[in-house]
Amino acid sequence: MSLLLTTHVEAHLDELESLLPLRAEAEEGRQWTLPRVLELDERIAAHEAALRLFADDMLQVMEPFVDEHPLACAFMHDGTRPVCDRLDDSELVLRARIALPDEAAALAAALWAMSPSVEVYVAIADLGRPVDVPPLIMGFDSTDPHCAVAAGAAFTVLTGLNCDSLQRVVLSSPDGHEPDEFAREFLAEAWLPDPRSALSGWERLRPALAQALRINRGFSVDDATAATHPGIDRREAAAARLRFRRRG
Repeated sequence: MSLLLTTHVEAHLDELESLLPLRAEAEEGRQWTLPRVLELDERIAAHEAALRLFADDMLQVMEPFVDEHPLACAFMHDGTRPVCDRLDDSELVLRARIALPDEAAALAAALWAMSPSVEVYVAIADLGRPVDVPPLIMGFDSTDPHCAVAAGAAFTVLTGLNCDSLQRVVLSSPDGHEPDEFAREFLAEAWLPDPRSALSGWERLRPALAQALRINRGFSVDDATAATHPGIDRREAAAARLRFRRRG
């Protein structure tokens, strides 16, 4: 093989060797954002297409690089993708976005067993279980305004309903440090959620949604068709695509 051809093949394998583990992490929920997932998919597809130009000779031209590029060569040979290491219990909240139905109950139990936090409520929203709506509403009464606001935001993600009260609060620095006078001017403000309004809204929706496996913005989410659903969050649509691939 010529030096130019060798350089060409090695360059694409180099890129695939670094991109595939990143894509595995995205699949498992680490650093997960829709633009990131799409960017990685597009870059992987471009390098794969360049190597596929060799067609029947592809395995032969890759042979010198198998030892240094095992992930890339396995991917090109039979589509094998690396699997991300299992997430630690402290990272359970990240699994909620791509949890399959048989994983949801255990994940929810683990999340509700944790101390209430913004991160936990975000994960509960990502998990999408109708049964978690009433406990979320109970979280509106938290003495920590960050938690109360996050519980309200999670309720809205699940139901699509506005639950804001008329009470506005200043959210202190999340690290717990007392801000100085200058920093106080830039603290975020938010409306506290209203439990009575939320309960009333949920009672209207509950008959239609209580038996759904996953809900988002007041809709029952079917992973197979969510990517084209106009009403749900784009983040949820992308997560549904990942769940559908896992299930398949």
